[in-house]
Order: sequence, then structure tokens, then C-alpha cells
Amino acid sequence: MKPSAFLLVATALAHAEARFAPGSTTDTITIPEPDTLDDSIVVTTPENAPNAIDPNRGDTKKPPFYLLVGDSTVASNTGWGDGLLELTSHPDNGINWGKGGATTVSYREEGLWDQVISNTTEFKLDHEPIVTIQFGHNDHKVDSGISLHGFEENLKKMALDVKKAGGTPILITPLAVRSFEKDILVDSLAQQREKAIAAAKAAGVDFIDLNTASRKYVQKIGKEGSASYDLESGDKVHLNPTGRAVFARMVADLLVKARPDLEKSLKPKDKVSEKIAAGEVATVDQEN
Repeated sequence: MKPSAFLLVATALAHAEARFAPGSTTDTITIPEPDTLDDSIVVTTPENAPNAIDPNRGDTKKPPFYLLVGDSTVASNTGWGDGLLELTSHPDNGINWGKGGATTVSYREEGLWDQVISNTTEFKLDHEPIVTIQFGHNDHKVDSGISLHGFEENLKKMALDVKKAGGTPILITPLAVRSFEKDILVDSLAQQREKAIAAAKAAGVDFIDLNTASRKYVQKIGKEGSASYDLESGDKVHLNPTGRAVFARMVADLLVKARPDLEKSLKPKDKVSEKIAAGEVATVDQEN
């Protein structure tokens, strides 16, 4: 190597070390509460940014295969999962593994997690397995026996399992419960949101903050507007077909914001996206 070239490389390395050295200004990033729905996306820092530590992440040469993991708010007939698969360019390139009543513990005990990891290993040959993981609605219940620390550790372990199997994990904070006290939406899953984000950071993986995005949207459309998404009258957790389509659109838009390369695998933003961004009640007939 010529001396001049060596000096250039050495200088570049010195700048890189200084930039990410402990105590430098890039070690700590203050993240304010998102002001808009589009801000509720992945948050990373230099030391845990997936691109920085995992050169295999986001292999856009392979099309994504979506594996959706979670509880009833993801599952078929009650959650947003099937709606997201309907928004993919090829609906057969995905499986909804959501399970009603599931926790981060029961999901493993019932063997579902083993099947997800098996799928990840199988499909990574021709696809990039995108494994979305959303829990919290059942983990937070007292009778679950799962502590907040345990919840965080369980999510972290899931994310690391996916990475080890050759997939791309994306943690998702839990869909908001649409319960109001007077005119104020109850922030009932705040601790689960925080722990999901903490787990993603600890594992060095992406996350999308669906909880914040859905809370802000539900607050804007109000008690009456959000009731139009209830699976049954008074059910403020599960989704009817309209709710499934609306919140699946929200998830899709957040995924693209976090991973712009996924845009070509998902149908483009539509009128539902516009209604969500405007804080207006969206319906299925506004999809196009």
C-alpha cells in the first residue's frame, strides 16, 4: 500500500473510533415521545444498530417471507395479522402464527415457537424471513405469572433465536387497547411497550412502536370512532374485518418506515394510510 493511501485509511479509522468512543456524543441519543404516527418506528444507536453488527440483515436480493408471531391481536379472525399478509405483493409469502391467549411463555410451551424457527430455517434459502413478534396483552395479566423483567427477557431471547436461525426479527409493541375513561384513552400497556423496546435494543434488532401509533390514532378518532373496529360490541381488544384492515395498514406503513426496502413487497400507501395520518376514521372501502 502506498504511504499516502495508508495515511488516508488510518485517518478514517481514527475518526470512526473517535465518533463511537465511549463518552462521545453519539453514545447517547435522547428519544422524545413521537409527535406523529410516522415517528413511531425503529430506534437504534450506533452500538446496537442492526446494520452495524449484522452484515446479513436486510438482504434485499431475496424477497421477504413474513412470519407473524403474537397473541390474538395478531391471530386470524381477531387481529391484524391476516390483513398484513393481504397487503403483501404475494400473500402466499407469509404465515400468520398468531395464537389467541398466547404469552411469551405459552407460545414456547405449546411448540409454536419451534415451528416458527423451523420455518425461518426453511425459507431463508430463497427468502429473507421477516419475523414480527408482538406480545403483551396476556403477559401483563397477573395470572400469567410473567414479570416485566421476564417479559423483556423472553422477547430478547425470541429475537436472538430468529437471528441465530438466519432470519430478521422485528419486535412490535402491543396494539393499543381501545378503552376510554371519559374522553381519554387509557394507556394500559405502557410498561409492556417500554419492555418490548428495551428488549429490541438489548438484542440489537429493529422494532416498530405500534402501541404509540395506535394509541395516538385511537385517541384522535375517539371512543365512538374506534368502536367501529370492535370485533363485538364492547370488545376493545380484538378487531373486526374493518379494524383488521386499518391496523394492518398501520403496521405495513410502520414497517416500510423502519425498513424502506420492504416497500416493494407491500402494497403502496392508500386512502386508509391517509385517513390514519389525518386522525380520521378509516373504513375498508377507502383502501383504494
